[in-house]
Amino acid sequence: MSVDVYNMVAPHGQIRVEQVRVEHDRVEHDRVHEIINDAFGVQGGMEPEQYFDEAPNEEARRFYDQLEESSRPLCEGSPHSALSVAVRLMNIKSDWNVPNAAMDSMVDLLGELVNPEFNIPKNFYQAKRLVSKLGLTYDRIHCNVNGCMLFYKTNIELENCKFCGHTRYKRTPAEKMVPVQAMHYLPLIPRLKRLYASMWSAPHMR
Repeated sequence: MSVDVYNMVAPHGQIRVEQVRVEHDRVEHDRVHEIINDAFGVQGGMEPEQYFDEAPNEEARRFYDQLEESSRPLCEGSPHSALSVAVRLMNIKSDWNVPNAAMDSMVDLLGELVNPEFNIPKNFYQAKRLVSKLGLTYDRIHCNVNGCMLFYKTNIELENCKFCGHTRYKRTPAEKMVPVQAMHYLPLIPRLKRLYASMWSAPHMR
């Protein structure tokens, strides 16, 4: 966040919190706008159709339509869209390690406070689904605590490591079986598609 320190202090030394908040919202909106433009593969606020040499296929067209709909302002003059709200929620969860149940409660309260027509995410699951439309998904893969192997592909049905015999799952106090350890894998193909879709990176990829 870039804010002129001289503009943050009122004549009597009071911090102009509202101005800082507005500036922060503007910066966050600009970042989301850049992500959307990158996903569309456009520059300078132009419409995506102006950059197509030919009509996009059905998968790409559906992606553009969904992304355009979710990136519309919540209301006239608002710096936020359903997508920017979802991105902010994901940032809060990541920065503060907020449990999923707590995120659902926060989103539920947010939904009660704003106009239902704003169509913001109803829960954390919907927020994740909305952000996933940007095409940057990930896979969660169970792995052995000793680093012997991944429970993936041919090993996906195993419940114990075939090298050290260590168990794949542990039981929580609520009697739920969860993996002892897991990793997040970022698939390459969706990211290559994003790089080729961007007007800035596609020439370098070629």
